[in-house]
Amino acid sequence: MEGYTNGRPDVAFWLRQVRLGIEYRKLCAYEEKWGRWRNYYRGLWNPRVQPSNLFFKMIRTTVPRIYFRNPSVSITSRRPGLEHHLLAQLLERTDNQLFTQMGLKKQIKKMVQDNFMFGAGIGKLGFGSQFQAAPETTTTTQAPLVRGKEALEYNILVQPNMPWFLRNAPGCFVIEPGAEDKDAARWDCYVVRRPLADVNSDPRLKNVGDLGPTEHKSILRSSYEQMRTPVDMIDLYEIRDRKTGKVFIITPSLNERTLLFDDDYFFRQGIDVTNTLIFNNDDENFWGIPDAQILEPNQLEINDIKTVKALHRRLSLLKILYKKGTIKQEQLDNMLNGEVGATVEVEGDLNNSVKPMQAGDVPQALTQAEYEVLQEVRESLGFSRNEFGEFKPGSHSPTATEVDNVKAASEIRVDERRDMIADMLTKVASDIHPIIFNHWTREQVIDIVGPYGVPLWITFQPTMLKRGSYVVKVDPDTSVPETKDLRMAKAMKVYEMLKTNPLIDPILLTKYLLRELHGVSFDDMMPDMAGGMGLTPENPMQLQQAQQLIPKIQQTVGDRISQLPLAGRSG
Repeated sequence: MEGYTNGRPDVAFWLRQVRLGIEYRKLCAYEEKWGRWRNYYRGLWNPRVQPSNLFFKMIRTTVPRIYFRNPSVSITSRRPGLEHHLLAQLLERTDNQLFTQMGLKKQIKKMVQDNFMFGAGIGKLGFGSQFQAAPETTTTTQAPLVRGKEALEYNILVQPNMPWFLRNAPGCFVIEPGAEDKDAARWDCYVVRRPLADVNSDPRLKNVGDLGPTEHKSILRSSYEQMRTPVDMIDLYEIRDRKTGKVFIITPSLNERTLLFDDDYFFRQGIDVTNTLIFNNDDENFWGIPDAQILEPNQLEINDIKTVKALHRRLSLLKILYKKGTIKQEQLDNMLNGEVGATVEVEGDLNNSVKPMQAGDVPQALTQAEYEVLQEVRESLGFSRNEFGEFKPGSHSPTATEVDNVKAASEIRVDERRDMIADMLTKVASDIHPIIFNHWTREQVIDIVGPYGVPLWITFQPTMLKRGSYVVKVDPDTSVPETKDLRMAKAMKVYEMLKTNPLIDPILLTKYLLRELHGVSFDDMMPDMAGGMGLTPENPMQLQQAQQLIPKIQQTVGDRISQLPLAGRSG
């Protein structure tokens, strides 16, 4: 088979493939421009240039509108029955806790910015250990300790026997050259840069005795390489071959042997560890078109306009011509010191000795040209004036309709990109499920919401979740922040609108209102409608007990509601 000799990877073959993949990335992802685009964003300009930093403005406008402030997953059961409903609730609660522990929000923000700058955002899913290509099948997966308690991995987001998701720099990702998309590629590769001493000490790797340091070639990671790596570093190529279902690790400093060769556990489970965000697809290759590639001509143009305007402003300053010898130096200093009413003694005829001069003003055409460039930027990247928080000129007191239009416009243009993130998060959640089903062995305790909002604390074995069949969905969450006052006003309006509706649960509606009011003093206003039925985290119940208890809760709370004055309301 191509790429293998006697059933083992042909290292020379795969090193050539990786080099071709790097060239493919350089060509199709405009990699030679990455350093320049980063400098634009950082504000590193030629001192002779008067910039208007469109890169910084657009990135800081785009990212907050696209990333998910509170990524969460919704899970429903495909099968009928109370048991499957409870299993879906348990899995949903587990997923949402994992999303928080994994720090997904921060990783998504990085991937969105990578998309703008480099055309693709790359995320990697793993389990238990950052540098372990395939999880353990029979024991807990975690990073090993060597020489006593010396750690070989330091990322605090990677915990033993827990799933993790990390953004991967595009410059450290390589895909099969010529691949039009990730799903059709035979292989992909993560370039993992680690301290050489850690690699030599890592018991998970073989053939490490003859390794030497390597120089990382990615333009994306080169700026601060010397500053950040005072120790010898080595590049490892973690390659996943979908044709054979194998994963292996090689390095440029070892041309004949692999450091690891194993079955790709994730592939066998139907899991693709590579998660990509590409907002501007290219029909011919995997690497998308960076927004930066579209923005750069406008950036250079507006810089030129700003620089010329600065020169014209200097020319437009009032100059004073005076005849030599008519004004003494101390008198000239007195005239320029900025004091009101300063007097200057002039020798000779004043009209023939001193003359003000103003070369011109800033041409109006430059201001118009600047506006046209900004308009081009907005149209090219799908933004309007309203999406920058601006109303139309003259809208000193915008109408309610215009306010609504501003909010609608700020959402509709980014829906496509946020929908892509929702699809990626749905995939991540779905891929996590078989991992925790198969690897979590300890009993878990999760709280879910029972009838009438009563909390239920349930203890269960993760393998029980295999019995269910689930629909996983992540809805694009609004990225426009809501203040506490806005949420409170919304809750009061909803309460007034629905409080007389006989189809709405009055307890849940009241809890919703109290939760959105200011202060924690409202949290315990609701009475215990369940009557203290042992529903505490210190006294969790089995799944079968919850199935038996739920009808009792419904009956008990229903009877108590019927005794409240609220029950006599008319529709």
